[in-house]
Amino acid sequence: MKIMIINGFPGSGKTTTIKQIAKSLIDKGKKVVIIFTEEGEVSYSDIKNTNIITKEVINACVPCSLRFNLENTLKNATSETNPDFVIIELLSSASPSQIKASLEPMNIPDISFAPVVNIVDPKTFITDVGKLPQFAIDRIKEADIICLNKTESAKDETIRDVKDFLRNSNPDSTIMGISAHKPDEEFKSFLDQLLNKDKS
Repeated sequence: MKIMIINGFPGSGKTTTIKQIAKSLIDKGKKVVIIFTEEGEVSYSDIKNTNIITKEVINACVPCSLRFNLENTLKNATSETNPDFVIIELLSSASPSQIKASLEPMNIPDISFAPVVNIVDPKTFITDVGKLPQFAIDRIKEADIICLNKTESAKDETIRDVKDFLRNSNPDSTIMGISAHKPDEEFKSFLDQLLNKDKS
C-alpha cells in the first residue's frame, strides 16, 4: 500500500489534482482510499468505484488531533478494505513530515510513501518571503514535488518568478507545471514521478 500526501493552500487545486490522480489509478484497476482532512464539504462523487473516507479536524490542536485521526482512519480503512493507494489530502498548515513520522511505526504490511506533493497556484502565490507565513515556507521545504497548478491561466513571467522562488527555497525538489483541469503530458509526467518513486 502506497501513501500519497498532497498538501496545498485552499484554492490551489489540490482536490482537483487528487481527483485526477484517483481516476488514473482506478483506470489502472487499483483500489483507492482518499482521506480528506480539510474542514468543509468536498464531493468526490464523480469518482466511481472509489472508497472515500472523510475526516475533519475536530479541535484547534491541528498536529495532535490530525495525527490521531489519521492513524485511526487509516487503521479502519485497511481493516475494511485492502487499498493499493491511500491519498491524504492534507491541511495546508499541517506538516507532512510529522504525519509520516506518526504513520511509519504502524504495523501495516507493505506500507510505502510516495513523494510528498505541494500544490501551488502561481497566480495567487506570494514570492515575498517576508509576507509568507512560516508554515507555508516549511511546507515548500518539505515537498519532494512542487506542482504549479493552473499554469494555463497564469502569465509566463509569473510562472518563471514563482519557479525561481520555489527553486531557491527548496533546491532538492522537483518543480513541475501542471493543469489538473486539463491533464496533458506534463500531468502524466507528474503521475509517473508520483507512482514510481518511493520516499522513506
